Amino acid sequence: WYQRRVRGSKINKEDWTGMKQLFCFLVLLICGAMAVQTAYFMALPTSSITYDEQCLYLFIQGVLNAQKPTLMFDTFDVFWPYAPADRYFRSYFTQSKEFQFTNVTDICQIVTEHSSLFQGLILYNSNEDATRYLALTLGAQKYYLPVTPEIQASWKCLSSYTVKEDFRGRWQGNDTLAYLWALDNLMPGCERNLTFSAGHSHGDIQLGGDPSITIGLDYPISQRAFIFNLSPANKPFTLGNKNYPGYPEDARMYDAVMQHLDDIAGVFGWAEPEPQFASRTSSNGKFVVCSAAPNLSFWARVPSSSSRLPDHHHPDIKLNDSKYYVTFMTNEGDTPKVLAALMGGMWLDKNRGTVPIAWGVNPYVAEFAPALMEFYASTSQFNDTFFGGCSGAGYSYPFQMPNLKSYATHVGKDLGIVGINLVDVWEGGLHLDLYTFYANIARQSGGNLELFTQEPVPVFPDAPKKALNVFLEDGTPVIVTDPSLFYYSLDSKNPAADLEHRIRTVAQANKPPFFILAYGGLFQGNDYTLPSLIASVQKNLGPTFEIIGAQDMVTLAKQVKNK
Repeated sequence: WYQRRVRGSKINKEDWTGMKQLFCFLVLLICGAMAVQTAYFMALPTSSITYDEQCLYLFIQGVLNAQKPTLMFDTFDVFWPYAPADRYFRSYFTQSKEFQFTNVTDICQIVTEHSSLFQGLILYNSNEDATRYLALTLGAQKYYLPVTPEIQASWKCLSSYTVKEDFRGRWQGNDTLAYLWALDNLMPGCERNLTFSAGHSHGDIQLGGDPSITIGLDYPISQRAFIFNLSPANKPFTLGNKNYPGYPEDARMYDAVMQHLDDIAGVFGWAEPEPQFASRTSSNGKFVVCSAAPNLSFWARVPSSSSRLPDHHHPDIKLNDSKYYVTFMTNEGDTPKVLAALMGGMWLDKNRGTVPIAWGVNPYVAEFAPALMEFYASTSQFNDTFFGGCSGAGYSYPFQMPNLKSYATHVGKDLGIVGINLVDVWEGGLHLDLYTFYANIARQSGGNLELFTQEPVPVFPDAPKKALNVFLEDGTPVIVTDPSLFYYSLDSKNPAADLEHRIRTVAQANKPPFFILAYGGLFQGNDYTLPSLIASVQKNLGPTFEIIGAQDMVTLAKQVKNK
């Protein structure tokens, strides 16, 4: 073309076609280069660093990922729900999301390469527990790195930073005074729709011992959430066969933190004892998000097209009055960790898809990490169905919540986003009037809520003692799990036969048609995989029983009411 132009020749049709092709090629090349996203991939060395250093690593991750997905950790050493998960998702990001990862072994390399982002240091003492979490909270607001004197001295990449705040000795070790100061001075700079409970035992205060709770810190940091470490237990409790006195002062401060949050808010993290943690959180009108999941701040910034889950069901399925219908529901549905753990690795099982399984998920995840929900939507098979884990969109005892209307509104919105029509509730007695209220509000808020399941949670004295199929006045089914099929611990020599026997025993006590739930199957120390277990049970139950997914259960249960 240039030669023709220089020589004054006339440009012909072939010249224009060639130029257009070259132009299109260059545009695609440039756009392709722009589409590639670069990020760090680094092993989180939990076994060789202190708890304070773990917090700092995750703080750095949260700050870096606040704007774009920059740092992904490999948490193989600590992520017990499924250790290889991060490595699998790294491959997924590379193949499906156009990421290019750089392997890094030294966190100081990352700090140095982003030195202009961090604005200084906050000093705190490890033995003054509250100061650690206040430093994390303020650090997220000001981009100050929260460090102990030991970390400041040993991390060479920190030598150029000046100390901007010093919390050491400021409250003479009185955690209550420290948190009261923080509520007045730090909470105004925090996002109020979430907070983080560190669940880290210290001194004489027992908050549990799960080391994976800490790896959920990065997302709250990225959102500038209020970080705290308080016991919810205002009365004695037993944990691990050991008795503890309860910590009323901590529990009062826990309530104070809750009262400073939005009307409806998620408490990320964890704290033991679980019953008091869930109950106190619910009584304050909030819900638990047992994150304990790695890289949520990274997931939150990964681009996604849709977080809506598929509606896998048989549209023409008809009720058989002589059958028992069995649905296997997985546990941990309220937790992001189960999604980050590929359902405890079961999602990669070669038998997944051969039998119906109702997988518990938290629809709230679609709000803050839609790409994580998109992964399950894009990789599910027809026999994979989904329900909202306890008790809708965030773990709660909903009928203890003073703002049940707000919670049901929140649930309805999230159900509408992900397309789920079934919610599993953890509560005591069968409060059908409250179920009706919950369902109506959720529907008004965009959720197509068509069925409830309820678990016989033993912490409630009035928990159902047997399997039940009941209906609200408007026809909405409420299906209750039999205690023998709730977190079932099976005979290790023949688990399939044990589970089959339990199902048959429930059937013998009820006339068909009847719906039987089996709840559990993940993270229970079993040698079997859930899909293979269900396949064995399905083979032996015979024609009187039919294993169905969540959405087929909705369809058939409504047909029972219609009859």
